Amino acid sequence: METLRRSVRNILGQLGSQAVTWLATLMLTAALGRYLGDSGFGVLYLALAFTGIFGVLVDFGLQPLVTREVARRPELAAQYLLYAFAVKLSIWVLSFIAIVATAQALGYPPQTRTVLAIYGLTMGVQSVSFLFGAVFRGLERLGPVSVATVLEKVVNLALGLGLLATGAGVVTIAWVALAGALAGLVWQAALLLPRLELRRLRWEPAFARGLLAATAPFAVYWFLGNVYWRIDAIMISKLASEGAVGAYGAAYRLFDTMLFLPNIVAASVMMPVIARLAGTSREPTRIALEKGLNLLLLAGIPIACGTVVLASPVLDFVYGRPEFQDGTTAMQALGVGILVLYVNSALGWALLSLDMERRLLAIPAVALVINVALNLVMIPRWGGGGAAVATVLCELFMGAAYLRLVPRDLRPWRSLKVAFRAAGAAAGMVGVLVLLRGTALPLLVAAGAVTYVVLALALRAIPAEDIALLRRAVRRGDGERGPAPAAVEVVGVDSATV
Repeated sequence: METLRRSVRNILGQLGSQAVTWLATLMLTAALGRYLGDSGFGVLYLALAFTGIFGVLVDFGLQPLVTREVARRPELAAQYLLYAFAVKLSIWVLSFIAIVATAQALGYPPQTRTVLAIYGLTMGVQSVSFLFGAVFRGLERLGPVSVATVLEKVVNLALGLGLLATGAGVVTIAWVALAGALAGLVWQAALLLPRLELRRLRWEPAFARGLLAATAPFAVYWFLGNVYWRIDAIMISKLASEGAVGAYGAAYRLFDTMLFLPNIVAASVMMPVIARLAGTSREPTRIALEKGLNLLLLAGIPIACGTVVLASPVLDFVYGRPEFQDGTTAMQALGVGILVLYVNSALGWALLSLDMERRLLAIPAVALVINVALNLVMIPRWGGGGAAVATVLCELFMGAAYLRLVPRDLRPWRSLKVAFRAAGAAAGMVGVLVLLRGTALPLLVAAGAVTYVVLALALRAIPAEDIALLRRAVRRGDGERGPAPAAVEVVGVDSATV
């Protein structure tokens, strides 16, 4: 029970910081679309997708591995940090060279190549920052990670808005992204590095070889998944135009902002908890997966429905330019994908926590082949909308494959009841949104949210034990923290500082 209460507190704490980062990201995304237009926005989105593929090579699957192993053996946190950093640095140098060479080979204009190079630098900084975050997550201390994310997004927003107002272009905005990433990295490093006794560590070839062997399945899985996830933007850039990339990227960036919840619930909270519980008892493990999936269903179903219904007014409200309406179909399709991805996140991270990464490798490989084949057919005919539909179809395939791999005694079938009741509440919400169509978007969102919450409570979509757990977690004040976990004491991280 203490584990569940701590998980709820971690989720609530991250949601608080996420409100700030989500708002900052939304404001900057809107400003970029309004000031740069679909072509300029398309260059930035292409750079983000392009370097994202190489970024997963730099990560080499180390983040989930470090989180899982630190959760189980916190006394090795310093070793994992040092050796993982050495691996990341080596791969980043090679990846940066590959980014520059590939951009040249694909014949991108000089401005696009410059933006890609700057994003390549940002990729390296963020990769190290993610590694620090992986250590903190393994210790189940999410405060520094939350603050680092807020700091990065606020720096990006402040510098971005100021420079856009003076007429800055895409190259300058790319440098802004690098500045924000550096701010987040410095914050996490300042909190973690002084607490780890890195000077006493010695280079152990056996540990390094073991780390590389253990992370290889993660690296392959992550690389295939990320290529599948990002290749659509590159294919649109070659099969269509920069404007088409911009319209698709406008919808996709809003879709990305909706993925904060699975990142918090599944990646940051569920994974270390399940990794720690899996070796002790199956029932607590099943409960942890079920509770995480319940939360994702309760949030994902109304978000998906609202995105489908409000896609056009959202694009108009955020970007304020008619050319971005071309992304409406893509955003509606991606709205369906939100719910599928929420479920996939819970199942996928649970499988990684259970040491099943080798059995997962075939899933993104098949999804990548399907995605490329579908994009080759659908992008020339339907542009970004076709690419979005291809993404959703691949996510459905991956979800079915994940569920098949989940051990029978851990499958969260009771979450179906939550899903059906949440769907009923969401249907009522959609009815209200349709009746109020034409009303100002903020009022529509507020009316939809209130309707959904009222109906969800009336239909008892939220299990009673979950409500009781939430109340206990909220009522437990800061003065009732209890003893700090041994993991924090071993590595010397002061929980009050964190």
